[in-house]
Amino acid sequence: MLCYAYVKKDKQKMKINLIGKKVQMKKKTVIFLTVAVVLFFSIIGYLISSANGISMDIEQPLPKETSAPRSSDAIPDETAKMQVIQVYVTGCVKNPGIYEIEKGQIINDVIDFAGGFTEDANKNINLVYKLYENVTLRVKSKSESHEQSIPSGLEIIHENGVISQSSTPETSQTGGLININTANASQLTALPGIGPSTAAAIVAYREGNGNFQKIEDIMNVSGIKENKFNQIKNYITVN
Repeated sequence: MLCYAYVKKDKQKMKINLIGKKVQMKKKTVIFLTVAVVLFFSIIGYLISSANGISMDIEQPLPKETSAPRSSDAIPDETAKMQVIQVYVTGCVKNPGIYEIEKGQIINDVIDFAGGFTEDANKNINLVYKLYENVTLRVKSKSESHEQSIPSGLEIIHENGVISQSSTPETSQTGGLININTANASQLTALPGIGPSTAAAIVAYREGNGNFQKIEDIMNVSGIKENKFNQIKNYITVN
């Protein structure tokens, strides 16, 4: 861009020859435009020189941290797995099969999962019996004979092979009490809240100390305190 300026009589105005055209401007305007043009080209020159001197560093992505899971993080998962047990329901139910339940759920829940009883099922079962391990529940038929002191409609087959019975408290009272001096471990597990380990402890105590003189003596067995005794006292005898 070619331009030049010269002053006429008016000191406040200047004539500029801008690409062959004469333009009259105020002196202040000409000065401003001149400074602006100089600044413009100065900035362009600086940017060009800066771009030539810049070395671009390509930022390499940092590898993702892969840390081994802490033991504390793994505990909830392991705990969750341990809270679930598997129960194989067979016999006189509508939908026999394997069902997953939470520890502490009762037999009635599992029977519901299996579609309920068939018409031929012996319903003499303690439906509020809580389950804490993988077991097999075999619901018996009405016509099936029983040799236990308390007739039961259900066999609970534990992982260690021990077979226990589960009957209703009402039938336990009318059908006969369990003699804690003569009952074996399998028969003792028919009592509410008595599992295989506690039943074995009762038998071991009896063999080491002799027969129980009264039903309250069963509280001398490890694992049986007043609360558990209150659950079973109406279903046991020493005679």
